[in-house]
Amino acid sequence: MEARSTSGSMRRQVALRKARCLLVLGLAGLLLGRSCCFAGIARPQTLRGGPLRRFAEGSGGAGAGEKVPLSELAVGQTLQGTVIRPFSFSGVFVDVGSTATGFLEYEEIVDGFTTRKDYKSLMKGLRVNVRVLENDGQKLYLTRRTGDIARPERFRKPPTEELIAAFKCISPADWIEGPVVGMNEKGVWVKLAPPGGEEVRSLLLVENFSEGFEKDVTPGQMVKVRVTAVDVPQKRVFITMKAASEKEEAF
Repeated sequence: MEARSTSGSMRRQVALRKARCLLVLGLAGLLLGRSCCFAGIARPQTLRGGPLRRFAEGSGGAGAGEKVPLSELAVGQTLQGTVIRPFSFSGVFVDVGSTATGFLEYEEIVDGFTTRKDYKSLMKGLRVNVRVLENDGQKLYLTRRTGDIARPERFRKPPTEELIAAFKCISPADWIEGPVVGMNEKGVWVKLAPPGGEEVRSLLLVENFSEGFEKDVTPGQMVKVRVTAVDVPQKRVFITMKAASEKEEAF
């Protein structure tokens, strides 16, 4: 009888062990099934139409998706771009999602006179709204200015001593007129010509602006200036928008 009791006890222990094994295997299968679900089903569904796929392919804007051919960008068109890098205080390169990188010239950064602070604010990675200023099929020029986008022809002809010397015939009391053709942190470039002479660029310094000019100046604007000095060796013509003093008039 004791042998029967021992045999029954052993059978119960074996059955209990089998039950424990089945329970462990069942839990493992359940966990494995969940892992497979996440790896094999949930992830592909999210990528097919969810935010992960949109992030992988680009969510739009500059640099996302296929590049727009330069030929499809029209003058006056508004674009959103990303600042890539500055170029020696001449302006900044901007990615507008085109096959060509756009260039935002110094004088096109803000309305009015562009200051050093305005230029420095265009840090790499900054998103900016711009308009197409000029598209010649090879180069893309941009602007952030409001209003008319008509501009004078770019003028960067290097002066010669002979051209500069021709301005000596102009009295400091006389006024001459020319268009604004560029800017830098020190002032605006004005295209001028002496009587019967050829045109040159002269820098009108900020301290020689007339009152209110800094706020309203725009490329192409006609300005009246006086020649205060001529430095032939340095190839410079000094000009001002301010009225002549009594001393200058006497000279």
